[in-house]
Amino acid sequence: MIKFSIVVSESFGYYFKGIFSGLRDVKSFESSISFLKGLGYDGVELPLMANSSDLLYVYKNILSSYQMKVSAIATGHYYSLMKYSLNSKQASLREKAVEVAVEGLRNCSMIDAPLIIGLLRGKDFMEESEFKLFEDALKTIDREARDVNARIVIEPLNRYESSYINTLSEAYSLIERLGLENTGILADTFHMNIEESDPCASLKSVSDRLWHIHIADSNRWPPGYGHINFTSIAKTLKDIEYNRWLAIECLPKPSPEKAAVDSIRFLKKTFT
Repeated sequence: MIKFSIVVSESFGYYFKGIFSGLRDVKSFESSISFLKGLGYDGVELPLMANSSDLLYVYKNILSSYQMKVSAIATGHYYSLMKYSLNSKQASLREKAVEVAVEGLRNCSMIDAPLIIGLLRGKDFMEESEFKLFEDALKTIDREARDVNARIVIEPLNRYESSYINTLSEAYSLIERLGLENTGILADTFHMNIEESDPCASLKSVSDRLWHIHIADSNRWPPGYGHINFTSIAKTLKDIEYNRWLAIECLPKPSPEKAAVDSIRFLKKTFT
């Protein structure tokens, strides 16, 4: 059965105040979880924080009390805020990116959620050496995922956010070429709308590695506010028997609360 979640981050409305200094306002976070549970969400997607004990505290003491799950753990803020990347020619930044990914996988194994590799791979791939650095780092992380019984999902990003792995087929080819055993694909409808000529055909072509999905409309607003044909996507997911998470990752428009309300209504109407 498909499950519904929503991204909890500083960019999308429901957030941790100060990812890198720990939880400053647990009460505020808990009120958001209570609100989202009341709307009918099954879980939330959380950022990987520097203090992993905070993440586990949230999981064990707040989410569990509301019977909410963690759908995935995101890592992109380590690139956007700290410039850690798996393709960096600066060894210290590359090693930090691998370090946080490995630490994240240990948390993921306890939470039973995949670790997302999006911008953590790096934004610009200009030289052959950068591709090699990224691939070597990814193989290391994949081995760690195997050892701790966790999963990775690579998120193809549109060309304006990253110059490498823009389509589902590119992610699939990379996984096959490197022989990655614990790595799958995260399909994001916003990015797909820009990069995929036939989104439904693309989803079908990677169905055996499709482990997570982000939902947002063509303008990054909640589904239903743009022009993506979600009815066709829903049919495709039914045809390929996708039964994992659909995670809302939209802008907090018209407001964070309205975005959450409209999104869950749309998901339940279209995907159930």
